[in-house]
Amino acid sequence: MLLRALWILIQSVSNMPAKPAPIKKSAAKKAAEKAPEPAPEPEPEPTPVEAPPAEAPPSSETPAEAAPAAEGETPPAAPAEETPTDAPATAPASEDSAATAAPEAPADAAPAVVEEPPKAPTPPPPAVPTSAPLDVSVHDVSDSSLTIKWQTPETIGDSGLNGYTVEYCKDGTTDWVVANEELTQANLFCIRNLTTGDLLHVRVVAVNPGGRSEAGTLPQPVPIREVVDRPKIRLPRVLRSCYVKKVGEQINLVIPFIGKPKPVVSWLKDGQPLDTKRVNIRNSDRDSILFIRGAQREDSGVYEMSVKVDSFEDKAPITLQIVDLPGPPTSVKLVDTWGFNAALEWTTPKDNGNTDITGYTVQKADKKTGDWFTVLEHYHRLTATISDLVMGNSYCFRVFSENQVGISEQSAVTKEAATIQKTGIHYKTLAEALSQRLSG
Repeated sequence: MLLRALWILIQSVSNMPAKPAPIKKSAAKKAAEKAPEPAPEPEPEPTPVEAPPAEAPPSSETPAEAAPAAEGETPPAAPAEETPTDAPATAPASEDSAATAAPEAPADAAPAVVEEPPKAPTPPPPAVPTSAPLDVSVHDVSDSSLTIKWQTPETIGDSGLNGYTVEYCKDGTTDWVVANEELTQANLFCIRNLTTGDLLHVRVVAVNPGGRSEAGTLPQPVPIREVVDRPKIRLPRVLRSCYVKKVGEQINLVIPFIGKPKPVVSWLKDGQPLDTKRVNIRNSDRDSILFIRGAQREDSGVYEMSVKVDSFEDKAPITLQIVDLPGPPTSVKLVDTWGFNAALEWTTPKDNGNTDITGYTVQKADKKTGDWFTVLEHYHRLTATISDLVMGNSYCFRVFSENQVGISEQSAVTKEAATIQKTGIHYKTLAEALSQRLSG
């Protein structure tokens, strides 16, 4: 009986399933697995795996019950070790549990951030025209053509500048004719095929994507005719720099010019019309004369002569400087006296005579005689030391200003006198001298 039970136990142990060996896959099957599947079907939800029932210990008292299992039925397999194939089976369960837990988020959780749609790009600013072309003037004229020039507009903007349109019309009409079929990039343009004798108004318009600018126009209409000689001023060399005259002197300037037909001559002083009470102008076909009988300081300034033939003009500036003697230094004072020296200091004059101060003249006078003697001439500093004064005398000092006209008529005089003190002399007696010599 015992032997039978032992045999049954051995048979049951031998029939238990061992760990299956890994199955090698063929190359074709591997290629099939690596190839991408178009749309894998969803796997059915795996059923939860029940834990195997606890195995009852074998009993020697019930060998008959164990025998049928050994002979016909396969006993339940023991729990095998987890293999990589088990992970996919449990993964869906975890996902399902996470999906189930997602709706149960806490009530105080932060709300989801909603992204705003991107804003549309800012449109570029609208194109605007430029400002008007500047300084439109006549460059040349003949009996059948007119050449004008101008400057670039002051304001162009982001729209840029495509070019210029030149237009003209006859005097007394408003029919503007475009002179250039295509925009010109240059600041110079020649209008051709004109009629001799016409009087033309001309304007220039700048064009860009914003449209046409305001027009820059010629200040006066231009007659279409040949100019034989353009006006030209032949300024004498002496008038090309500052022309200096003293107060009271006569001024008579003769300035020749050329031009045909006869030029129109005009004068300005500092940009204003001349005062005909002080300045006389006499014009001829060849020259212009500026005459001042007795020059005064107020006649100083920049005079401008202009000669003009039609739209052609030539100008020449002439600078006049009327000078006079300077005033005296503002003040002079005695700074110090020592030994045989006296130190002086003074300030510049209020009136320089309408020209630069070139120096100073310093004089001294002994109060005993009152005679003045020059000690410094053409001196450029504002301080001076006067030396070699006579001991025991008192001195006064005065200073004159100088410029290219001469020395000031008046001077600045020191208020205090410089006294040169006497040095004390001690006369020794014969006894004192002998006593000092014997003791030495």
